[in-house]
Amino acid sequence: MLASASVHVGANWGFLVVAIISFVLVIILWKFRRKIADWILPRKWKFLLKIVEWLLALAGAVISDYAEVFKHTSWGGNQPTYPVEAVLAILGLGVLFLTVGQIRDELKEDLEESLNTSRQQSDELKRQRDAWVRLLVHIRNIIDKKMKRVETLAKNATVSHEEFVTALNPDEQVMLILQSIYEFFKFELHALDPNAQLRLALYMREEGRMAPAYSWNGSIKNCVSTNTKQMELGSPDGVISVVVQCYNIKGDTGVIIIPDCDADKGFEFFRPEQKKYLKSMLALKYRTEHDGTADALVLALDCDRTDFFDTGRSEELKTFLFEMMKRIDYELVIADVAAKVTAKPL
Repeated sequence: MLASASVHVGANWGFLVVAIISFVLVIILWKFRRKIADWILPRKWKFLLKIVEWLLALAGAVISDYAEVFKHTSWGGNQPTYPVEAVLAILGLGVLFLTVGQIRDELKEDLEESLNTSRQQSDELKRQRDAWVRLLVHIRNIIDKKMKRVETLAKNATVSHEEFVTALNPDEQVMLILQSIYEFFKFELHALDPNAQLRLALYMREEGRMAPAYSWNGSIKNCVSTNTKQMELGSPDGVISVVVQCYNIKGDTGVIIIPDCDADKGFEFFRPEQKKYLKSMLALKYRTEHDGTADALVLALDCDRTDFFDTGRSEELKTFLFEMMKRIDYELVIADVAAKVTAKPL
């Protein structure tokens, strides 16, 4: 009988050791449950983490009850199990402190993440607000310059054809609008790198190819070379020009953004030396219709800083440039009308 009781008690002690080890494993799993879930579970299955937390809590409660089972099976419930209960009490306090600390850390992380998100959203809204304020200033300056010319002309008793066309001067207005677009992007570019270079060109279809009608680099007009072969709309060598690709985009408008020209597998340089200054590029298509003939303009910008033109801002840039292209299109219509005005005084 004594031998049987000894074996029985020994088995119970072994059972308790297994229970304590299981309890420690539950604590470890609870501590690292989020990291394990991030490693194992896909994002769409993250809700299973809550179920795992409930199961771990249940497992901890069940394992803690093993002490009571041990006490009753070993001593019939008449003898205290102070060492065992002390160990479990210490482990229980450890779990409590770990849980409270974990919850505190998780709340802190969630709060910091929420604050960082709010700061990023606030900074983005501020950046967009500043950008649109700069845009409105540029538009106002364009209109003011034209108004001054027209107001000066309105003071005359009679106005000749030449004076009228000179006052409207759609060609100068187009250049002013393009320079405003240039200044808009230069402000952001020079905030990143004061020495960075930026170019802008407006392309029109001319005799089966895209030709730069206007261009500007901050100091020089006509700063873009005319690559006749690469700019052909129906070249047998295929389309390698981003400008031609943009022109052929289906629809009234479209945008191509290349953050890193050298790393983009679909981008081809016309000449090896272009790699030194052509590092990021944007092209926008704007559909026009003059005298019943449909056509399209392409506005292209490039700079010598990688990742300046960002695909994440494609809709924002598209909206801004579309509004500016509307004004360019208007000035081109004015130029077409001015060319048809008779030479008689008005």
